[in-house]
Amino acid sequence: MLTPRPLPSVSGPLTGVGVPGAVYGGLTIHATGAAPAKVRVWDNTTNSGTLLDVADLTASGFGSFATHSVGEDGVGVLVKIGIYVEFVSGTAEGSVYVA
Repeated sequence: MLTPRPLPSVSGPLTGVGVPGAVYGGLTIHATGAAPAKVRVWDNTTNSGTLLDVADLTASGFGSFATHSVGEDGVGVLVKIGIYVEFVSGTAEGSVYVA
């Protein structure tokens, strides 16, 4: 079962959302500022490696992103290293779904 991990409203990188062997199930996020926001989710401990998701949001925009079904329970992507959320631009908040 996927569990939402809340992301606070931030404009800098956030790491430690998931650990090796976790299943990444997607992202629900919205821009909280007057400017557009861009968020990337990586399988790594930094902003490189395997790109899992990209969210390009309009100002005060909302996005819900789901990944391909490949996990043990039929949902998500198996993470090899960890889940790193990179806030590329703007300010956003939401949740990352992890099992």
